[in-house]
Amino acid sequence: MLIVIYAFQNGDGDFSMENFVRFVEQPEAVNTFIYSMGIAIITTILCILLGYPAAWILSNQKLNRSGITVVLFILPMWINFLLRILALQLILSNTGILNT
Repeated sequence: MLIVIYAFQNGDGDFSMENFVRFVEQPEAVNTFIYSMGIAIITTILCILLGYPAAWILSNQKLNRSGITVVLFILPMWINFLLRILALQLILSNTGILNT
């Protein structure tokens, strides 16, 4: 919500459309926005195409195998979380904030 408020304010805190005018006047910014929206739409469609069948498979599994299936679907998220933590540790180590 705060980002939306700041988007409609100028440097003095008054209501202004100046930020949007500057955005539209810069073709690189508009192209980047369009490219980002295209990527967002593609990834949303891919997540729907992969997520709904995965949810259907999980919902139709028998109880004796459902635990293994759930772990197989959750494991990539754990790896993603681990990679983020390791990247953050590397960034903090290189800046001197975290000395390990």
